Amino acid sequence: MINKLVRVTLAVALLSFGTAVFAGTVPVPSAAVPITNGGFETGDFTGWTQFGDTSFSGVCQTSTCPGNFPPYAGNYAAYFGPVGDTGGIFQDVPTVVGQLYTLTFYLANQPSGGVPNFFEAQFGNADFSLSNFPVAFGWTEFQLTNVATSTSTLLEFTFRNDPGYWFLDNVGVTTGGGTTPEPGTLVLFGSGLLGIAGVVRRKFRA
Repeated sequence: MINKLVRVTLAVALLSFGTAVFAGTVPVPSAAVPITNGGFETGDFTGWTQFGDTSFSGVCQTSTCPGNFPPYAGNYAAYFGPVGDTGGIFQDVPTVVGQLYTLTFYLANQPSGGVPNFFEAQFGNADFSLSNFPVAFGWTEFQLTNVATSTSTLLEFTFRNDPGYWFLDNVGVTTGGGTTPEPGTLVLFGSGLLGIAGVVRRKFRA
């Protein structure tokens, strides 16, 4: 079990991580863009298309989520934990050519940090990924910005998590700018915590 000192260290590191990713953001006027089932409140993947390895993946409530991990908002969240291969979900978002859009989503890595794992978010020409991220973390907000080059823009999430699960909730798109996470910042954050990574647990079924 992670002791209190390590838990505090993780909390401080996550706070620093969030600050590094989003520091300098200037609020700009925005408007919501309709996407389908961004909060998974239908209780399934309605509006999304699954691909790849769909094992250890689904939509759950607190009582049915792996580890009883609660959704970020509402009654449902999606979870993904394919073993040995990647899987994911996607949908096409209606966009206007030349318009700036911001994708916002909430991600968690539970119940314990461990490798191998992989996560990638792609929104049009913007994307970032986490590979073999060494520690668990709770609900954390991420943003990607993209200038649309078509009247339909791909929104896609790809996952693999052999020892645990990625949880996804509150996916939304707005017009206007945000802050794109810097991959270098994520790498530095992960590297700094390699020494205090949690013990890998065997995957369990929901």
